[in-house]
Amino acid sequence: MSGHGVPSSAHPEEDGGTATPPGSPRLHLLPAASRAPLCVSRADTLRHAETQMLLNDYSQLPVTTGDRTVHGLISWKSIGRAHVVGTAGGRVIDCMDTEVQVLAANMPLLKAVGEIIRHEI
Repeated sequence: MSGHGVPSSAHPEEDGGTATPPGSPRLHLLPAASRAPLCVSRADTLRHAETQMLLNDYSQLPVTTGDRTVHGLISWKSIGRAHVVGTAGGRVIDCMDTEVQVLAANMPLLKAVGEIIRHEI
């Protein structure tokens, strides 16, 4: 993996196979878990995504369709990579990473933090 998302081998329905004590805090208990995230679509302009990241001080945004279909993410890193390799265009789809995995809502919070730190996202 190139370090731009949680490995696709993770399964959203599992907590990672680790023994977790009953009553351990889970991701879905965080207040942020009940709010819709700021997202962009594949068809949005790159300028729109960059503006949203700058205005909100975000380093990345999920790329979605509809309410819950995640197609990837766009980040300062993915934008820079696209410029270096010559694939950057005017749309989000030209600069997004597609190899990402959404963590399960029932994943233990400490395991989720570990995944976020390990994959820097």
